[in-house]
Amino acid sequence: MLILYFLIVIAGFLLPKSKTIVSAQMIICSIIFIFNTDNPDYLGYVGTYESVKYGGEFNQYFQLYAPLYKFLVFTCEYLDMSFNMFRAVVFFSCMLLMISTVKKITNNVGFVMSMYMIFPFVMDCIQIRNFIGAAVSVYGFRFLIDAENSQNKNAVKFAVTIVVASLFHYTMIAYLIYLMKFLKGKMFSLAYIVGMIGACLLAFVLQYYIKIVELSYLETTVSVETFMFMSGLTILVIYIIYKYRERLDALNISEDGETGIYSILKISFIFIPMLIFHFDLYRYIRNVLIVFSCYAGDYFEKIRTPKGAILLSKVILFSVFILCYGLLLWRSAYYSYDISLLDKLLNSIEFVW
Repeated sequence: MLILYFLIVIAGFLLPKSKTIVSAQMIICSIIFIFNTDNPDYLGYVGTYESVKYGGEFNQYFQLYAPLYKFLVFTCEYLDMSFNMFRAVVFFSCMLLMISTVKKITNNVGFVMSMYMIFPFVMDCIQIRNFIGAAVSVYGFRFLIDAENSQNKNAVKFAVTIVVASLFHYTMIAYLIYLMKFLKGKMFSLAYIVGMIGACLLAFVLQYYIKIVELSYLETTVSVETFMFMSGLTILVIYIIYKYRERLDALNISEDGETGIYSILKISFIFIPMLIFHFDLYRYIRNVLIVFSCYAGDYFEKIRTPKGAILLSKVILFSVFILCYGLLLWRSAYYSYDISLLDKLLNSIEFVW
C-alpha cells in the first residue's frame, strides 16, 4: 500500500487538474486517517472519546482549552458514533474546508494534495485537534488574499475564523498576527519589525521561564543543528516561491491576491525564531504549507516558454521544491516523523466501523 500511496502522489504532480486523481488521493487519505490504529496520540484520543461514551469524565485539559472540540465529541457521542465514525466526520469536514480554500487560489488541486500527502498529512493523522484548528485557519486565509471585498470586513472575518479555530486548539490564536497583512506601507514594516523582535525575545524569555517553573513537557527543545536545518528548509521553500513571483513579473503575468500571499510569506518568518523555544511550534508554519503549495503549483503551470534554459530552470527548481518537502518528511524532529511512521500507519489499518 505504501507503493500505491506514492504512485498516487506522483500522479497528482503529473495530472494536477484531474478530478479522478484528486478522488483517489482523498480516498487513500481518508482510509489512513479514519482506520489507522497505531500512532503516538491514538490511545489518548480514543481513550478520551470512549470515556465520554461510557459515562466517564471528559479530559480536563480539553474542557479548558478546546471547548469546541469537547462540543464536537459530545455531539458525535450523542449520535452514537464510534471513534472511527468521529474521525470520518473530522476528516471530511476539515478537507472540505481546506479544499474549498485551495480552489479559490488554484485549479491544480491534485498538485496541492500531492504536496500535502508528502507533508504534513501524516502529522494531521496523529494530531487531530491541530488538524481541525489548522483546517479552520486555512479556511480563514481566503480572507487574507481576497482583493475584491472590503479589507475591513475581510479582517473581521479572518479574526473571527481564527478565534473559532483556537477553540479547537488554543495555539491557533497566534495566527491573529497575520492581521498585520491589512496594514499598509510603514505601518506594516513597523509591525513586522516589532513582531520579529518580539518573537526572538519571547523565545529566550520562555526558555528561562520553563526552567524556573519546571514545566517538564516544555523542556523538550530542538537542537541547534535541527533548528538550522528546518529553518533553512523553510526559508528555501519560501525563496523558491518568491523567485517565481519575479519570473511572473518578468513575463507580465498577473494574479489575483499576489500581494496577499507575499505578505503572508513574510509574516510566516516571524514564527521561525520560536523554534528555539520548542520545536512543536513548527506547527505554525506546517499548518499553512498547503496555502503556499497552491501558489507554487500555479506558478509552475503558468510559466510557459519554449526556451530550453528556462524550462531547465523550472525542472531544477521544482526538484528542489520537492526535495525540501522530502527532507521535511524525514526530519520533522518533534515526533521523529519519517517514512517508517507512514508505513506504520498503513500497516495498522483495521476496517472497523
